[in-house]
Amino acid sequence: MNIEVAEPRLARDPGDGVEKAERPPETTMESVARSVSWQLLGVLFGQGTWYASLLTLAALLPPHDFGVMAVATAVVSFTLLILSSGTGGMRNVTSSIKSRSP
Repeated sequence: MNIEVAEPRLARDPGDGVEKAERPPETTMESVARSVSWQLLGVLFGQGTWYASLLTLAALLPPHDFGVMAVATAVVSFTLLILSSGTGGMRNVTSSIKSRSP
């Protein structure tokens, strides 16, 4: 079985006259893997930043104020979850609440 290895193409940069190897075109799987790795890195950085700020606030705030902040964060997170659900979000919630009230 013969396996051929493609030789990298060389391109001359008109600016410095040095020949540089061109990268072969990226495959779809390589592109997906690179995109997923960047997305994962972004999520990990965001979560790490959130956790570090939580620890900082826990150290700086008195327990009562930290509890108030925690409840407010939970309310905001729940509201954003409902709004981004894609099913009409708050409009469905408010119409459901209005239909139950006497």
